[in-house]
Amino acid sequence: MLSKCLRNTFSGSLFSWGNNLIGRGTELSADVFATLPIKIALSNNLAARKATSGFGQGIFVTENGELQLCGSKNIWTDMWLKPETPNSLAVFKGEVKVKDADLDQSHILVLTEDGVVYQSISKTQMSIVELPGSSRLIAAGNNVSFAVVKIGKEEKLFGWGVTNFENSSVFCQHYPEQKSPSEVFVINQLLKKTGESIKKIAVVDDSVVLLTDKGTLLTWGNNTSACLGVPRSELSLIENYVYEPSNPLKLANINDSVIDFALSQNILVVQGKNGVYWCGLENRFSLRSVSLPDNGKIDKVGASHNHFYLIDSNGKIFTNQPIPGEKDLKFYGKENLYEIDQRYFGCSKIKSIEGKYHNVFAISN
Repeated sequence: MLSKCLRNTFSGSLFSWGNNLIGRGTELSADVFATLPIKIALSNNLAARKATSGFGQGIFVTENGELQLCGSKNIWTDMWLKPETPNSLAVFKGEVKVKDADLDQSHILVLTEDGVVYQSISKTQMSIVELPGSSRLIAAGNNVSFAVVKIGKEEKLFGWGVTNFENSSVFCQHYPEQKSPSEVFVINQLLKKTGESIKKIAVVDDSVVLLTDKGTLLTWGNNTSACLGVPRSELSLIENYVYEPSNPLKLANINDSVIDFALSQNILVVQGKNGVYWCGLENRFSLRSVSLPDNGKIDKVGASHNHFYLIDSNGKIFTNQPIPGEKDLKFYGKENLYEIDQRYFGCSKIKSIEGKYHNVFAISN
């Protein structure tokens, strides 16, 4: 265990672990997934408001609405000024204020403060997505995109892109391709009927999870690792998919009102009012509950690849597996959880953890 804090931190400090390409300036090596948490300095020492990881890449929204990126030298090389450290994306620098950004492998989606959506169309170009109104939320998968768009007094979910898998139901229809933005009618009709609006949406590799303002969680799309809360043995027609697009799954087996969730390539972790639940990792079970040592209160959940993360009210971070390279994590056998040493983060409280694949990003309060 560490004997003292490793660094001083401030609100919006950014940390990374799990992938040796992020923020380290090194080439791909055998220990690429065996790195402990380090602090990453954004360009101009700006504080991070949002951090999202792709496959060997990171995208960050700063406190002043700037967009910065870093990551693999082999992907989107021309878009990075220095691949090993975060730098501003020139197309947005000083021109627009960024509200949110998402990416999945080589696909980037950006939402500005005035509700305009941009997407990557080449290694050096971003283009405006033609949508029928101002957008409030976005989500990017690997070459698929979603946006919540306000049209008059209504909000509707739009989707577009090309999926990775034949017969994918990522757009709630039996078509793997939707080149231009179109309504996701099944979801829009369902939410109109129930009087709910979209609070959060996430997509990773054609797996889609949506949370409403009334605590309802819907899942559809790719269920390869049973990360949509559905046992793979219960699926029909194609084993890996929640294939019936007319019936997105409401995770009623939680029997709890959902507050938040986090989705990675192989994990879904759900934060309810009365507990926390998770699924994935090729299991054949529905969501299972998890609790903190000493009945601690969970403030925030996160996920990356095969890990879920639980942040308690004191800022302690717990995970279901040891982080790569750390051999001395405190283990709680009853809860089957590991505690990550808080001193890696300068003894300050972490407010969010993001990571779709092997990269993990954490931001401090």
